[in-house]
Amino acid sequence: MKPLLIAVAVVLLLGVATVLYVRRRRVVNADGAFRCRVRLTAGRCSEWPRLRHRWSRHRLSARWNGDDLVVRRGPLLLVRVTLRGRIRHAGVHQLSALDVAGLGHRPVSIKLDLPDGSRVEVAAMDLDRTSLVGPYLAAALHDLPRAPRRRRRIWEPDS
Repeated sequence: MKPLLIAVAVVLLLGVATVLYVRRRRVVNADGAFRCRVRLTAGRCSEWPRLRHRWSRHRLSARWNGDDLVVRRGPLLLVRVTLRGRIRHAGVHQLSALDVAGLGHRPVSIKLDLPDGSRVEVAAMDLDRTSLVGPYLAAALHDLPRAPRRRRRIWEPDS
C-alpha cells in the first residue's frame, strides 16, 4: 500500500510541475511579451503596494493589453499586476548595464504616469524596444541613434 501512495504522490507532483512549467512558458513566449524589471520612481503605487524604489530583484514578464501594461510576477508568474498609465512625453531612455542588471548591454526604459499620481519605470532589453512601448509607438523613436549621412562628392569624375 505504501509504495502505491508514493507512486501516486510522485505522479501528482510531476503533473503539477508540468502544468506550471507549460503555463510559465506560454506566458513568457506569448505574442508581445517581453522580459523586464520594474521600479517605483515617485509616489506610492496603489496597484502594486510592495513595489520599491530599487529595481525588481527578478526579471518579470510583461505585455500590453490595450492601454494597460500587464506585469506577471512571482516565481511561477502567477501573480498579475495591471498598470494603467501613460508613457511620459520623454519616451524611451537608454540605460547602462550598470544601472539595471540582467537586461543586456544596452537596456532601455520608459516611465509610466499612473492615475494615482505615482510614477513607475519599466526597463527591458534594447531588442524589445517596440514591445516595451506597446501602443505608444511614437515613444520608441526617441533616443534612437542618428541615421548615417550621405557623403557629398567633392569632385565629379570625367566620363
